[in-house]
Amino acid sequence: MIDRRRLMFTAAAGAALAASGQAIAQTPDNAASQQLHALLQTVVEEMVLKSPETLTGLGLDKGPNAPMKRLLEDRSQAKIDGDKAEFRAAIASMDGIDRDALGAQDAVYFDTLKFFGDTVIQGYQFPYGGGFFPSPYTVSQLSGSYQGIPDFLDSQHTIETTEDAEAYLSRLSAFGTALDQETARMEAEFAAVGELIALDHRVAEELQRVEIDRVLGAQSIAVDAVH
Repeated sequence: MIDRRRLMFTAAAGAALAASGQAIAQTPDNAASQQLHALLQTVVEEMVLKSPETLTGLGLDKGPNAPMKRLLEDRSQAKIDGDKAEFRAAIASMDGIDRDALGAQDAVYFDTLKFFGDTVIQGYQFPYGGGFFPSPYTVSQLSGSYQGIPDFLDSQHTIETTEDAEAYLSRLSAFGTALDQETARMEAEFAAVGELIALDHRVAEELQRVEIDRVLGAQSIAVDAVH
């Protein structure tokens, strides 16, 4: 079973690639159109051409992209943070494009990318879990490299040549690194959750003391009133 988030990402990347190809094939009408086409190219390069597993999912790990077939994604927190920063910058740059100056087709590309970008960035407010597409857990019973990579290698990594077989073995060797990277992320998340739980206990204790003081104060007032 293909991981749903991987399937969504591959579908989104494929759509972006198709849209970018159509847009780039067109002759930009003006400066705004040129800016948009350049941005689409940047997004495709970051989302697709630098993602070895996405290239494989799209059947593009051949020819000049063949070396990528030997690699797995970098699942480290540093890579995830870097990807988020680059994507934020790309979407923020859309503010400098005059949408009203775009032609009808380019306006559709603009609106689609803006909606997609804003939706993804909304998920960035949750600083834990999955990478590009937010998820509450780095690893769960349905997600994580322990489940996703074996499925990916079995269902998407094609083997037709000796080079394909060697690429498979290279990816298999990199499996341990992916597990280590996700383990490090989980440990950091567990530590952060532990701090929140400890803080929650301290807040609960303080609220309990406040309530005790309130009750004792009310009782004292009642006693004084009787006397």
